[in-house]
Amino acid sequence: MTAPHSSLPTDDIARLRSLTGLPHLRYLDIALQAELQEALQRWPLLAELARQPCAEPSPESPAT
Repeated sequence: MTAPHSSLPTDDIARLRSLTGLPHLRYLDIALQAELQEALQRWPLLAELARQPCAEPSPESPAT
């Protein structure tokens, strides 16, 4: 999808933020949240990994 004006983003929500001057307008994509929940139910390992905190590699451990 291309924007009619090249300076405007093609994302509808980004365009709304830009046109209204509300760059910090919070938008929650409910359909995306529902898809995520379905994926977590369908793949138990994915759900398990999503529950675990992200581990930062320590500086002394070698990179693999």
